[in-house]
Amino acid sequence: MPFRAFGDVKFKWSIELQKRVLESGPDQLHENEHTKFIPPNYHTPPYLTAEPEITHHRLRPQDRFMVIGSDGLWETLHRQEVVRIVGEYLTGVHQCQPLKVGGYKVTLGQMQGLLEERKTRMSSAFEDQNSATHLIRHAVGNNEFGTVDHERLSKMLSLPEELARMYRDDITIIITQFNPHVIGAQRQEEQS
Repeated sequence: MPFRAFGDVKFKWSIELQKRVLESGPDQLHENEHTKFIPPNYHTPPYLTAEPEITHHRLRPQDRFMVIGSDGLWETLHRQEVVRIVGEYLTGVHQCQPLKVGGYKVTLGQMQGLLEERKTRMSSAFEDQNSATHLIRHAVGNNEFGTVDHERLSKMLSLPEELARMYRDDITIIITQFNPHVIGAQRQEEQS
């Protein structure tokens, strides 16, 4: 079963189809231009598909949002972490959580730094104007303690294009918020 992806047609089409498309392309293509397009060791395509995985979920009044994200998001954050970050952002509690260091041994100086960072975050609790931006900030800038390290975030976002791909993937996020009153009313209407 091939992986899903948008774009990257050279990994989805057979060599014959690629040659036909390239040969019917602009006259500027040189005779062997298609060999640059076809990857080396391309023996048993397709390796990717654009066929989506579709899941049906009947909305309930307690459902608050849906996150659609590209693989760059899911490679950096677990789905439960995504739900936690968005849920905390939408309810405003993302700045009020107790500081957790997990199983890490931290010095008193490191703990002071973490507490100062949390204090700074609390003073600018809503620096992100929407939950998708907030989620991207976490995906790119999270440190080992699950908090956004602004220095790391800055470095990750300022990597030159030729290096960026080695450290992070493109991230696209759509977050749809649901109105629980509308969902509840619709469910009652269906049951009547």
